[in-house]
Amino acid sequence: MKIISKSFLLFYALILSGCQNIETPILTATPTTKFGAIPPSTPYITSSPVPKFTETPWPTLWFGYDRSQYFIGTPPTPKPTITAPPTRYPPIILPGNLEIEEYSIKAEDAGTEVESPFLERHPESGGVYILPNGGIIAGKIFQAQEVDIGYAYPEIHATLGDKEIFMVKCGAAMPIRSVITAWVYGRHWIIQGYCNKKFDIFWDGISLNQSRKYQESFAFQLLEGKPFYLFKRDEKVWLYYSEKETLLGYDEVKLNYCCMNYPPPEHYENLIAFYATKGNQLYYVVIGLFK
Repeated sequence: MKIISKSFLLFYALILSGCQNIETPILTATPTTKFGAIPPSTPYITSSPVPKFTETPWPTLWFGYDRSQYFIGTPPTPKPTITAPPTRYPPIILPGNLEIEEYSIKAEDAGTEVESPFLERHPESGGVYILPNGGIIAGKIFQAQEVDIGYAYPEIHATLGDKEIFMVKCGAAMPIRSVITAWVYGRHWIIQGYCNKKFDIFWDGISLNQSRKYQESFAFQLLEGKPFYLFKRDEKVWLYYSEKETLLGYDEVKLNYCCMNYPPPEHYENLIAFYATKGNQLYYVVIGLFK
């Protein structure tokens, strides 16, 4: 036992003497910030927190009523429908039994539902004119048509029966046809046309622009069998009916018979509707026999 005890003590002493020569490891300092030490188990985050994800719905595919266009996004808000016309000050006194209604609208509403209310209030307006292209005079057919001579240089030709009774050269072609409508009034014939870059009404072959010193004349139709048309003089829009001329006061009537932003005048049996401007304001105007 003494021998074992001495050996064990010697072995233990050697181990202790060897351990005193092992170097102690250098501990690195815990990283700190101005807010204090960062716990070793907490990662050091330098970027901003990732925001929560908010789901955005997919846009919808919407087709227009005529299926001619499509839009990415929310379907457009329906255009407003005008329910009552404002009172004009001063009121316009029109010849015959004509009356006028004027709707103040925004340009983007043109050609939408603004046309419908007046038909509901005036059921006697009659149907839409199938705009004529002639008629009967003394048992003979009157017709007018556009004829191209050469390359895009139209002429207006009119015939009564088998005889040509009228021809006029209209200059270079435009995106509006030279013959818009042709009418018969008693023994008279009328052509509403676009010639030499102006709207003009030819009455028995005579240009109203030239004979009555109009800048332009347009929107011809019959109301109660009497000729009605609009014209421009001194940069203002006038009306002719019952052999009287009346100043309407508009600066311009939108006469877009082809490929433009506004629809042309709409002709009914007892009224006419059109777009017009006065200054920067756009109006939808209805003139007719309301009573």
